[in-house]
Amino acid sequence: MNSDKKLDRCVLCGKYTALTFEHIPPRKALNNTPIRSYNGFDVMVDGEKMPWDFNGRKYKIMQKGMGLSTLCEKCNNNTGSWYAKDYGDFSNKMYLTVNNATVPNDKTVYAICTGIYPLRIFKQIICMFLSVNNLFELNELQNFVKDRYTNVFFKNKYRVYMYINNGEYLKMIPISTIGKLGEGSNVFKDMQSITISELTTIPLGFVLCLNNDDKSMCFGVDITGFCDYSYDDKVDLEIPLLFKEVNTSIPIDFRTKEEVEETVLNNKNISEVINNEQ
Repeated sequence: MNSDKKLDRCVLCGKYTALTFEHIPPRKALNNTPIRSYNGFDVMVDGEKMPWDFNGRKYKIMQKGMGLSTLCEKCNNNTGSWYAKDYGDFSNKMYLTVNNATVPNDKTVYAICTGIYPLRIFKQIICMFLSVNNLFELNELQNFVKDRYTNVFFKNKYRVYMYINNGEYLKMIPISTIGKLGEGSNVFKDMQSITISELTTIPLGFVLCLNNDDKSMCFGVDITGFCDYSYDDKVDLEIPLLFKEVNTSIPIDFRTKEEVEETVLNNKNISEVINNEQ
């Protein structure tokens, strides 16, 4: 056994063994070169710099690309041969479609994507979310990925949204509960919460929503219907592509740089007023 490998439970089969490195997204999806990894919390609380200014920040080099050691060798090999190639093909087609596009934030364009395997792509996305969260309690999601032919997915409990990353950030956000203020004069009384996990790559970003019935928040295009296809279904689809700017490490934050700068300035002004009154 390779002593350099991490010993822990595989997020897919649950076996305690040596874990292999899972590329998130797969290597073929523009994830095969070293990257710098920054601590998202450190970036978030640093009020001296804009979130996209990484000069002087501490980082570590991920030599293999973006990913985590989460899968045993067998599960890594299985998902790699069953799903990763087709997800990579899909991601690369999306990249070629939008690479030279200039589309404003929150705008949608439509693209014909030919020769894709929706179920395989969807299962790879779920596998990536399992790795990002390193959870063992989501048995229904694990079973969905482990059985390559099943398309039994609990759509009443989980939804998956996709957007085009129109910003500069890559991020892996584990399951988080986020408060949403209510409207009107009683914003705190009517506050609701949503539970999500987010994965932002190039060019695609994904949001996994858990038990969320609020349709008023737009995380992207709902692609949960990809699970309705069979494993060998190869189809041509017209897919709406919703462009979202990702400029911070905050979950589901799609503000433009100008909006972020305005918020930072307003917060500084409020802090100055408070300090002057003390």
